[in-house]
Amino acid sequence: MPPPCLQCGATETHTIASYEDFSAVASIADDERKPIHAYMGAHPGTEFEAFVACNACGFIRVDPLPTAATLMDFYQNYYASGSYAGKRDKKIRRTAKRLARLKRYVGTGRFLDVGCSVGFAVEAARMA
Repeated sequence: MPPPCLQCGATETHTIASYEDFSAVASIADDERKPIHAYMGAHPGTEFEAFVACNACGFIRVDPLPTAATLMDFYQNYYASGSYAGKRDKKIRRTAKRLARLKRYVGTGRFLDVGCSVGFAVEAARMA
């Protein structure tokens, strides 16, 4: 039985993309997933089989889930490497466009970015 959904606790999921799908896209020369794919290839335990969506609430996650230690190592090493933060301005511009589209549906108010990485979405919201 798969682990329960981290959002709602349901256990039924469906596959939306395989690891092979992710790898194919990450192989494109300028795709931003390329460094993550390279990191995963060099760090056992970060591999996954598929992206799955919860049938009850739609929450998307990787399967199998990485361990807490693997995630801690990833966030401390990948984001600290500077390769991600080096694209700061581009990521903030792209996120600002996404937030402008979302604003049409939700209006103004408070903003919560869960899993904010290094905070580019928070910065784009602050600047808006």
